[in-house]
Amino acid sequence: MNQTELLSEVLEAAEAAAPPRKKELFGLPLPAVVILFFLFALLLAACIVNAATIRHLRERSDAMEAQVLQAENAVAMASSLRNGRNRVFLDAGAYTDEACRICVDNDMPLELWTVDDEEQILELNPYITGVTSNRLIAGKVRYEAYTGQN
Repeated sequence: MNQTELLSEVLEAAEAAAPPRKKELFGLPLPAVVILFFLFALLLAACIVNAATIRHLRERSDAMEAQVLQAENAVAMASSLRNGRNRVFLDAGAYTDEACRICVDNDMPLELWTVDDEEQILELNPYITGVTSNRLIAGKVRYEAYTGQN
């Protein structure tokens, strides 16, 4: 018997004498433990994302309430300037749909500044009565899009 054969026999005998390896963890088959760990990790990630999302939505809600209040105050102040002989309007750098609704409800024209992108002009709420731009004529951009001329 050569050394290789002897080594093979010793290894076989050692494997036969050794207790069988358990492929278990916590009394569960190893694949089940891996799946459970993966599901737990997904659940934990979902909880973290949900907490962050809820926090973001709460902050966004507070900011939106503040914007609505600002819009209502701005419209009320601008409305107080009307005297029947003048044209009063709001001019803003940005708007929300809610702010636009407040302007519509109060018959208050709303104009925006500075919009230099044709796509942004085309996406504006149709109630927007004027747009200040450094390089575009908003009415022309809208007209060309409406008539199909580009």
